[in-house]
Amino acid sequence: MGFSTSGAVAIMLIGFLLAAGVLFPTVFSAASGVGDAFSGQADQTRDLVNTDIELESVETTDDADGNLESITVVADNRGTTALDVVKTDLLLNGEYVSTTEYETAVAEVDDGETITDDDRIDSDVWYPGSRLEIRIDQDTLSADTAVSDLFDGAELERVKLVAEHGVSDATEAIQ
Repeated sequence: MGFSTSGAVAIMLIGFLLAAGVLFPTVFSAASGVGDAFSGQADQTRDLVNTDIELESVETTDDADGNLESITVVADNRGTTALDVVKTDLLLNGEYVSTTEYETAVAEVDDGETITDDDRIDSDVWYPGSRLEIRIDQDTLSADTAVSDLFDGAELERVKLVAEHGVSDATEAIQ
């Protein structure tokens, strides 16, 4: 083997080592990113599977003139995931209701019980097994807004509650 053959082999070996030195960190970084993405997806899927809410009741009250005066939505957290009340959305007849338009209360109660002042928890966390009460009335709305204005004055026919992770429950034909 002459010098030219040995030199060519040495140059190819150096080139291979340089290429591997550049390629390895890039492949490692990409694989790490993919692993993080799969881990995040698994976390989201676990949270989705462990989240369950159920609308217990929707009650409306009218004033003396027959105008809608208040709406009370009660839902239970039936899953095993604690939910953020602020990240829970309310839709009336498909119209989003801003969190500034209603008051919320979280309480630890058994099935069928109503929320009393002693049951209320001063928290924005909706724990598993607890009940969320959303109340909309004239006191929570701005002075120039009526309760029926939240869903364009039509009859209240559908209420939908959407919690974190996209889990929702709805009810139709509200009386």
